[in-house]
Amino acid sequence: MQAITPQIPSTTTTADITKRDLNVTATGHDKVYGWHNDCDVTFSTDKVSGDDVTAKRQRQLRQKNVGSNKPVTVTGISLSGADAGNYNLVSTTASTTANITARDLTVTASGDK
Repeated sequence: MQAITPQIPSTTTTADITKRDLNVTATGHDKVYGWHNDCDVTFSTDKVSGDDVTAKRQRQLRQKNVGSNKPVTVTGISLSGADAGNYNLVSTTASTTANITARDLTVTASGDK
């Protein structure tokens, strides 16, 4: 008896695949008052798991003075990575907050004769 292989019809079609919107959020890192005014941030996105796409910043609003929940606005966000071309960046700006604490100051004195 000979095995019968069914013939499956072959079809070809096309589809439009559009870029996925990508939302970027920033989380501010607390810092001690110091030499530079930039507040570091970490980005998170709603990318597809496993995709190689990273948000990066070009610049951000500088915060100098001590205080809690200081506003930090990150501008110039862009995407990099092998899969970045599959995404549409919803916004190039993100806002967050950070705490800036006072720097310890050591004062020394010497006697004058």
